[in-house]
Amino acid sequence: MFEFLEKSVPITSQQWSEDTVPLVSIDCITYNHENYIRDAIEGFLMQKTTFPVEILIHDDASTDKTASIVREYEEKYPHLIKPIYQTENQYSKRDGSIGRIQRERACGKYYATCEGDDYWTDSLKLQKQVDFLESNSDFFGTAHACKIEYISQYRNKIVIHRGKSEIDLGYYLTSNIFITTASLLYRTKVVENYPEWTRGLFAGDFVLKYLILTNGKIKYFDEVMSVYNKGVPGSWSKQLISQKRIDKEFLDNLFVLQKISELTDYKYSYEVSVKSKRLFYRYIARSISIQNNFNKLKLFIGNFIYFKIPDYKTIIKGIVKGL
Repeated sequence: MFEFLEKSVPITSQQWSEDTVPLVSIDCITYNHENYIRDAIEGFLMQKTTFPVEILIHDDASTDKTASIVREYEEKYPHLIKPIYQTENQYSKRDGSIGRIQRERACGKYYATCEGDDYWTDSLKLQKQVDFLESNSDFFGTAHACKIEYISQYRNKIVIHRGKSEIDLGYYLTSNIFITTASLLYRTKVVENYPEWTRGLFAGDFVLKYLILTNGKIKYFDEVMSVYNKGVPGSWSKQLISQKRIDKEFLDNLFVLQKISELTDYKYSYEVSVKSKRLFYRYIARSISIQNNFNKLKLFIGNFIYFKIPDYKTIIKGIVKGL
């Protein structure tokens, strides 16, 4: 155990005994981020807190200089930075091994996420989020506004949600709120027993937000405290958009919604229906846009009235019919 410091000081200058358990575990997964990982690590090290922190970096067998850069920081801050250097890429296995490895070695009461191509910009980010959760037991997570920088497009935008600042599952399902992974800090108990059904899903961060919200609310700060680099080579946002990927993403989303419905005893059936409808329309629009898929256009028009309040089985049957 530890006693909170009287005021926030840089984590790089804090001194704790070797047996001190950190309050916050920072989860950073990186792969071929040599042009970005310094910003990510500097964003961690700039944090000023009243509590101990650990930085868990997982390099997924990078083929560039990412691992060398991480080692440089590890040598300088061995008491803070605890890396894993993989020799075999884990992400390609599609079995959720990276997340499992990171969660199993985290010691903190709270878990903060930031991938190696994003970074934090507010030195009090962790302090603000932890302070709130320490005082509000009915909240299980926190998030905040962000700046999006579009790589190679020389533009950026600030994304701030102007709706509710207290997000529950129903509101999240029906609103257009955008929560980036780098903005999340939540209670570690949310992921202590990570469900097996998440394995093999195309993207896991959207699952995480649902899992937090099945436990309690998320507090949203309308302060920009991080940067999301969109379009980094090799990243999720830069992966080739193919019909196979669009199909997989859509079916994964429906599967997750079904699981979340079961976890909440179908309390949010209407909200899930609204979300399903939006996902279906987006799926059709993306399918048409990438290859002029007029079979899906006919499917969309023919089922427009029916899909006002769609159910999962009918949506899936419709997609299979239109493929």
